[in-house]
Amino acid sequence: MHTTHDLILALRYGRIGMILSTFFFSLVFDHLKSFITLPMVYCIVVRRFMHLQINENKYVDPNAPKNVKRENAIPRVKLFCLKFLESGPVEAVSMTIISVYSIFVLFMLTYTEIGLKETIKQRTLQIIDSYFLVFFLVEIFLKSFASNMMYLYDAFNMFDAAIVIISMVLN
Repeated sequence: MHTTHDLILALRYGRIGMILSTFFFSLVFDHLKSFITLPMVYCIVVRRFMHLQINENKYVDPNAPKNVKRENAIPRVKLFCLKFLESGPVEAVSMTIISVYSIFVLFMLTYTEIGLKETIKQRTLQIIDSYFLVFFLVEIFLKSFASNMMYLYDAFNMFDAAIVIISMVLN
């Protein structure tokens, strides 16, 4: 019922040619989301928490061949993340993005000081700023995950993380 109401509103007020393309893109994004989240659910829930020592005998046939319990893949993912993030090219890209962001912040400060609001929209600058902050937030999250939160024990890294999080909230 709700879908037919939305369809009638889209036909009456919206652009009819966009209905099929919107449906197609929502379908593609839904499948991409499933493609990303389902393996994560498998790795975290099934591989990590599947071992039931207490009531395992109720569900397992005693005559069936025993499965060898293996270590989960989380330590290997952490090690891969740590090596990847500390590699030379990734560090160079990170430093380059930090440099570009510092130039962008200086431009944004002088832009608002001069008052050239008619040439560049303020919303565009905020969107660009948000992209930079998301990149830095993902980098902090990955480094914290890879180092078992030891990354945040350093005072400078904690200060950096606080600045990025406060900037995201204020943005």
